[in-house]
Amino acid sequence: MLPTRARLRDKGVKCPTSCVHCLTENEDAVHLLFDCPAAIQVWQVFGLWQDIQQAIIHENSATDIVFYLLQRLTLEQSQRFAATVWSIWKRRNLKVWENKDELCAMTVDKARAMIEEWQQACDIRTGSHQIGTATAPIMQQHNTDVQVPATRVQWQRPPQGRLKCNVDASEFGHIIS
Repeated sequence: MLPTRARLRDKGVKCPTSCVHCLTENEDAVHLLFDCPAAIQVWQVFGLWQDIQQAIIHENSATDIVFYLLQRLTLEQSQRFAATVWSIWKRRNLKVWENKDELCAMTVDKARAMIEEWQQACDIRTGSHQIGTATAPIMQQHNTDVQVPATRVQWQRPPQGRLKCNVDASEFGHIIS
């Protein structure tokens, strides 16, 4: 199987081969997420750089580094880790596809906002909401069959002439035939 970048180039998509942030290495997942100075700066601000360094010492592939970390981090650290990986990836895509540079602080802020939104969504689902820094029940119930109303997000059609395409993907170390 061809690497993703090669497959995209075969289809006429122009993709850079070097890291768009440091321009010094061939970009792969390990470099982009863990070795690039731009990523290291984000991990340092988020307080996870020492954990990342330990994972890099013990593991070689991005997948192995991710699983190594998820087995060792606390729940709160795992949330920060997942949101930060996503934010670093989004930062890279902004640079590649829109030629927009994002500051480290903006990448960290996006990750923090994602965590807060996730926590708020979980609070709504469980029947709690935030008041200051304390979590309080929306309504006290003795009957567990009663459901707490949740805020619903309504899908909206994209503007005329635009298409919306949601894509999820994952990569595994082996292919099953």
